[in-house]
Amino acid sequence: MSDAPLLEARGLSKRFSVGLFGGSRQVHAVTEASFSVDRGKVLALVGESGSGKTTTLRMLGRLVGATEGEILLDGVDVLKAERGRASLAFRRKVQVIFQDPFSSLNPVRTIGHCLERPLLIHGHARTEAELREGVRGLLETVELRPADEIAARYPHQLSGGQRQRVAIARALAARPELILADEPISMLDVSIRMGVLNLIERLKSELGIAFVYVTHDLASARYVGDSVMVMYAGRIVEGGPCETVLGERAHPYTRLLVSAAPDPLKIAALGASAASEQGAPGPATAARRVEPPSLIDLPPGCPFAERCPEAMKACALSVPPPFDLGGGHWARCFLYGRVD
Repeated sequence: MSDAPLLEARGLSKRFSVGLFGGSRQVHAVTEASFSVDRGKVLALVGESGSGKTTTLRMLGRLVGATEGEILLDGVDVLKAERGRASLAFRRKVQVIFQDPFSSLNPVRTIGHCLERPLLIHGHARTEAELREGVRGLLETVELRPADEIAARYPHQLSGGQRQRVAIARALAARPELILADEPISMLDVSIRMGVLNLIERLKSELGIAFVYVTHDLASARYVGDSVMVMYAGRIVEGGPCETVLGERAHPYTRLLVSAAPDPLKIAALGASAASEQGAPGPATAARRVEPPSLIDLPPGCPFAERCPEAMKACALSVPPPFDLGGGHWARCFLYGRVD
């Protein structure tokens, strides 16, 4: 197996025109995103709502076009590939799991029909017997049993967790090398989220499938992620091994994200009366109470500068480059590099 990354994004940007008839004003949804996804690994993409996570994932899946940049799959720029056979070959390797499993399944078709279609399209089954066996195998892979009974049901007859497992099974029908998962557990009950996360972990380890896992839930990112990227206002501000990034928290925005996550141990230590006062993090992580910058009129410097408790004069003048912190860990922050 090659040591080269399965997928690489280079300088990926997306701008949307706004106003009547596509006016001249533009929303800078994603700006110069560069990263790679290794074979059989999970890359977690985290950040608050509106940070550009889903837009990045949709560009990777060719669901929206990129304004600038390259997407290399096995070294081939898929954005320059022609439609037709090249597009079908891309779909065989790259599949998408959407946030809402109910809206992503045809409500008037059985589960069996939903799984048969990709098997036929990608040539993995030709006869009725092969289709039945293929559907049964997919449902058993995602731990939906009895498979024949599940295949005869309609989406509304399944629970949310079961529907998301069907969506995963449908993605597996193409026998992909990479699955793009857009917040796949956010609409599920807390009690069944762990089952889906464990399924992702098993598919990675047993089938060697790589994942780009988009989430705002740092706990689930830490659980399944091998590496993580933190996005803010359309830019990736920190990246590296998951435990390192979420443990060391080099960028002030990453510290803010982690401090905002509930900590049961801290709440227990403070007691019920003090727990209500936890709304503001301590001075080391507290952000100024300023809204995120407009993605239409981006500031010339670091997009987090107005909220950052450690901002310097240079932060308002130019965007920090990525500074290498060792071990594959990096951050776009002038705290870690020379300021001219």
